[in-house]
This record gives sequence, structure tokens and C-alpha cells, in this order.
Amino acid sequence: MRAAPAHTLLIPVAIGYTGTLILILPGVPVVTRIVLAGLVLASALATWRSNARWTLVICLAWGVVALSAAVAIGVRRAAAGDWRPWTIAGLLCLLPAVYLLGHSWRGLLDPLRRRWWLPAGIGLLVVTLLGVYVTALPLAAVAPATGALSAPAPTGWQTVSFGTADGVTLQGWYRPGQRDAAIVVVPGAGSDRSGALAQAQVLAQAGFGVLVYDPRGHGNSGGTAMDFGWAGDQDIAAAVTHVLAAGATRVGVLGLSMGGEQALGAAAADPRIQAVVAEGATGRTAADHGWLSEEYGWRGSVQEGLDAVVFGFTDALTTLPAPVTLDEGVAATAPRPVLLIAAGDRPDEVEVAQRITEAHGNAHEWTVPGAGHTAGLSTRPAQWRDRVVGFFNDAL
Repeated sequence: MRAAPAHTLLIPVAIGYTGTLILILPGVPVVTRIVLAGLVLASALATWRSNARWTLVICLAWGVVALSAAVAIGVRRAAAGDWRPWTIAGLLCLLPAVYLLGHSWRGLLDPLRRRWWLPAGIGLLVVTLLGVYVTALPLAAVAPATGALSAPAPTGWQTVSFGTADGVTLQGWYRPGQRDAAIVVVPGAGSDRSGALAQAQVLAQAGFGVLVYDPRGHGNSGGTAMDFGWAGDQDIAAAVTHVLAAGATRVGVLGLSMGGEQALGAAAADPRIQAVVAEGATGRTAADHGWLSEEYGWRGSVQEGLDAVVFGFTDALTTLPAPVTLDEGVAATAPRPVLLIAAGDRPDEVEVAQRITEAHGNAHEWTVPGAGHTAGLSTRPAQWRDRVVGFFNDAL
């Protein structure tokens, strides 16, 4: 075997940088760190000055991981204006991604006859894109873009702090109400309390006490952010404790997107929550998408398979336990009522809301015509007020 070209000495360096970046992400379990460290070491040793064809597969795999890290940790954060060191470290993964993918693609295509380059290249592209899909989503979930809240408290609202059972301090805005019922308002993934303030204001104007807070790791709250919201049940429980201590005797929860999914899970475990409105909930586990094969045949089956890999990787990257499914959450909440609000422009939301409503007598569904994701209030403000305020009036 002829000697490896000198530039291939960069392969272990590229693999080492990519693996180390993921290895030191906050919240990664110890077992995962050990396994990942072993994979990095084994891959680096296997590719050290080696010309073996099978090492190209290792380079392709790590190139996919590097590109996923660059997109999920670097590009996504940069696009959100989050320019902290993690963002720079993620963007630097573009270098090993380009090098490893270029090296592996060239090495795999070179021995083929030219007429096979196009189909083989398409195959490599598909493999690369699928690999990025199933690894970038988990990385984006456990290392989301976040930033400190800079907006002042609105007039009439108090800035409050409260702690969760696992020792995380959350911060939010609270406005006392004219009645003894209060609503906890939970924003969606990547958002802080200001992202749900409009909905909170509507409920406050209706006389409810209202607490809207930054999810853990977002805004001015402590803890590690997680865009699938697997720690949200604990956060909501702490928020409920806070409003009860402030004088409320009945509590409901309104959540947007990830916040709605968290609200359904929290209500399943917390009987103090007497009503839930979830807008834009679609799922935060692979099992939540188990209806896809029934609806879309083989395409749905493929998506279910990809989701199983995505959430499997996510589970490996966090110490947080996977939550109950939306269906299980609604079932466990019964007979307490649940209102699911779906965006008319989002068929997935409509499908999920209708399926849950058909399966559970305590669930009610409202599809907002012409609305985008969590845009019910801005699209149909009068109807949104009537539906949501009326729901909480009846339930609380």
C-alpha cells in the first residue's frame, strides 16, 4: 500500500474537533460522553495516515456530524443573533465538514467509471442529507439559540422569580387579577416571555391573574435550554406553585407550540392544573407521529423511522427523561378540559388536534382559518379572545 498523502493527517484533527464540540455540550449524559470519546479516539486512530477505502466511510460519517453541528449550533444561532462562543465554535465546524465530506466523496467516486458518477453522487447526497437531518435536529434541540431578555416589564406587571424542584431559577412577569383564578402562559421553543405577552395581555384584560415566564435556559431564566421542552413539566409545576402562593385558588395553563406540548404533559401529572389551552402542539416524541404511516403510507413510514432516530439521538444527548405523548397527556388530564388550537395553514396541527379530539371526550379543537403557527390571536383576534377567555371562564 502506498503511503498516505500528508494532508490526510488532518482527518483525525477534523474528527477530534467535531467530536469534542459535541462532547462538551451542556447536559450530555456521562455515558454518552464516554461512548463518544471512544468513537472519536477509535475513528482518529483508524484514519491516521491510512489509505484504506473503508476509512472513507468513517470520514463521510464524521463529515455529516460536522455539518450537522455547524448548522444546528453555529448557523442557527448566528441567524438568531446569538454570537456567543458556542456559536463561533459551531461555525468553525464548517471547516471539518467541508474537508471530511470532500475527501470522502472524492475517494468514493474516483474508482468508479464516469457514467456511474452521477447516480453515485446523487446517492451520496441523499445519504448526507438524511444523515444531517437525523443528527442536526437533536443537536439543535439540546443546544438552541438563546439570549438574555432586554424588554422591561409592561406597566402593571411585576418581575418575579421562582424555583423548580430540580433547583433551576426561572424569571417571569406576573400581573394580579380581579378574580381568584390565574393562568400560567408558556411561550414556544426559542422564545422568551415577550413572545407570549400578547396572549398574556388578553387574559389579564379578562381579569385573570397571569404569569408568563422564560422557559429554562431562555431569556433571564437559569438552567439548560431544550427545544423539545422535555423539562417543561417541572417548570410549569413551579409556575403553578407560584401563582397559588400569590393567592389564586384555581389555575389554568396556556401554552404556545412547545409550551402547549409542555402544558399537556404538566397537566397529566399535576391535578392542580384545572384546564389547558395548547396552541400549535404537534409532538415532542417519536410516538406522537405514529399516525403518519396510516395517513401517508410508505412516506409516512419513512418519516416515522427518521423520527425514531431523531428522538433516539436526542435521548442520548440529554439527561432529561422523554415526556409522555400528547395523547397520553390529554388522556391523563381527563376529566379536566383541554382546548387544542390548530393553525389553518398547518395540516399537521389540524390532524393532531382532530385525532386527539376524536379520541378523548375532554378535548376540544378549534382550527383558526388562515392562521400560521401560533398566529391565532394575530389572525382572528376577536374570535381568539372569545374562544380562549370563554373556555377558561367555563373551566375555572
